[in-house]
Amino acid sequence: MKSILLALAIPGLGCAVACAQTTGANPLATARVFSFDEMTAKTAPNGSVGRNVFNGTLATGEAVGVHETMQPAGTVPTPAHRIQHSEVIVVEEGILEFEHDGKTDRAAAGSIIYVALGTLHTIKMWVTVPPGTSSYRLAETPGNNRGTMFDLLKSCIACLLLAGFGACPLFAQTPAAPEAAPATTQDDLLRSFAAEEKKGDTFFYTQSYYALRGQHVVFKGSMYGVIADVKVSGCRMRIDTTIADRYSGAIGRRLVDPTQSLYRISAEFLLTPQIAQSLKVVKARPGQLDEGTHPACSDHQPCVLNWIEISSEGPEIQVAEFTNDFQGYDGFVKDFDAPVDRFLVPVSSPAAGNELISKMQVLAAACGH
Repeated sequence: MKSILLALAIPGLGCAVACAQTTGANPLATARVFSFDEMTAKTAPNGSVGRNVFNGTLATGEAVGVHETMQPAGTVPTPAHRIQHSEVIVVEEGILEFEHDGKTDRAAAGSIIYVALGTLHTIKMWVTVPPGTSSYRLAETPGNNRGTMFDLLKSCIACLLLAGFGACPLFAQTPAAPEAAPATTQDDLLRSFAAEEKKGDTFFYTQSYYALRGQHVVFKGSMYGVIADVKVSGCRMRIDTTIADRYSGAIGRRLVDPTQSLYRISAEFLLTPQIAQSLKVVKARPGQLDEGTHPACSDHQPCVLNWIEISSEGPEIQVAEFTNDFQGYDGFVKDFDAPVDRFLVPVSSPAAGNELISKMQVLAAACGH
């Protein structure tokens, strides 16, 4: 899974400005596009790949520096450190673990992390879903400017979020089948699915139960569901999803280190008018979290995710499930492969699910079954 972050750093008065000094011509003197292809990639010792976007000065006097970094799975996080400025990090995808002030918080997609000046902190990925990279963009405004700092913060976050991180490839799009539905209808649906692939839904849980041998099992963890990929050919669809269960705790006296189980589940089906009209948003507990283990979620809320329910009158949905929850084995094993009459697709919110449903219904109507 990718964890994309957007950060804006606002140094306080007297902060060193070495991180965003302007050299030569000011790249922010006029409006322009900074092409991703023109950014030189540099690989750090820990394997992360960085690209400097620009260092310049705004017309209002703020010095701004922006860089982008892609981190492979397993990258050693930056050790705990103090910053001499403020940072705002917008989590675009995945779950991040933010260690600060002697405590640990987790931030899921859509959350915003604020790092105050002088905070001792470190940030790392909490859940890793293939392809297992994280990326972030850091914008810094060092210097002694006060007036428009807050406006700059709001505008930078709004612009980059609305742009959908256009400099990064968002998804691989399957060519439309021209004989079945207009390409624009398929493209519109794929764009909406691609945006949802960057989000997903999550909850944090605790478990306390007794195993078959009488051992007391105590776990804390998180469940994360996300759309991994979508392909459309005419009105035939394939939706790939990923469910990640990250947990740690104890079984009796034996400690269990942080462990992650991944479930890759795909569904192939023909989007008929009957299926399209039956689509609905539901809240349900992931089947991977056994109710018999007495899971409990924060704030006494049910341990559920948001889903789109796809159903058919008969077993018309071909579903395959692969898991890697076998101890000592890093690969995936096929657990299930058969036609079914119901499939759940994780979405970030009911609103996002209803938007996708509307566009799937438009596609079904355009196919002219």
